[in-house]
Amino acid sequence: VGFTRIIQSVGAMVVPIVAPELRSLKERGDEAFGSRNFQGATEWYSEALETMQDPVVLSNRSATYAMRQRFDKALLDADKALKLAPQWPRVYHRRGHALFHLGRYNEAVATIEEGLRLDEKDGALLEAAAKLKEYTEPGDDFWLDTSSATSASPEQPIPEEANPAAATRSVPRAGAFSSASAKAKGNGSTSSSKKLSAEELREKGNAFFRDGAHSKAVRAYDEAIRANPSDERCWANRAAAQMAMLAEFGRGLSPAAMRTNPYYTNSLDDLKQSLKLDPKYIKAWARLGQLHTMASEFSEAVAAYDNGLALDPQHPDCLAGKRACE
Repeated sequence: VGFTRIIQSVGAMVVPIVAPELRSLKERGDEAFGSRNFQGATEWYSEALETMQDPVVLSNRSATYAMRQRFDKALLDADKALKLAPQWPRVYHRRGHALFHLGRYNEAVATIEEGLRLDEKDGALLEAAAKLKEYTEPGDDFWLDTSSATSASPEQPIPEEANPAAATRSVPRAGAFSSASAKAKGNGSTSSSKKLSAEELREKGNAFFRDGAHSKAVRAYDEAIRANPSDERCWANRAAAQMAMLAEFGRGLSPAAMRTNPYYTNSLDDLKQSLKLDPKYIKAWARLGQLHTMASEFSEAVAAYDNGLALDPQHPDCLAGKRACE
């Protein structure tokens, strides 16, 4: 009997049974995951998958990639698992989790909702759906002054049949990736935000940024841009907030992976728009140089710094950035 036809019922949820020939390797992967040795867990699961493709092992390897912040690979494994076990709600959670951290918010929501149609009582999916809603639909208190960010990401991935208590530490949260996330539910503005001018919204974003609440800063700049899309500072500031999240969540990424990360691409788009509005905005040139440096694009970084220095030969950020590239 093929492994895709072997299932077991756990409560109301249908869970595939791991192919017998893969159980030993899978259990070693689970042990490594429980010890937070995510690299080792990935290797054990990968060895198992060399024998045959199994939805549970793919789901578990997706979890290890997510814990290592390789959400691109986490998504690939979740997609493979989904094709093998389309009636298993857990893989929809895996897929939604990866999509969320890749900045593909609309797809993340659709995936979680699709999983809930299979099991409307699935705890992981319900929690993820609630946190996604909380993340994208701030209440009236969103605009109150605060010194801490409370944005949440969907549940931390836990391997099937592993000990949940061994993996209770939360993963880094992801923030808003672009104005698209704020628009995903149609009208993302609150009644409170409408009372604020574009300048006030930008200053609100600056305050969040200074407090290290970069996700909230992005959302504030989203609102400021909607209020005044001609203000080059708002575009450049939103880029800076996303660059801060890229620095936090993109640690360990290769330069090639960095350049495809949504934080990078959205920051690049924002800086281009800022400079389109004002080609003499030196701060945007400096940030563009910093962004290219983060992705090891040193020739592009030097070119950006040179453009800034052409406007102000003594600009400290451009001088320091160029020296760092040479």
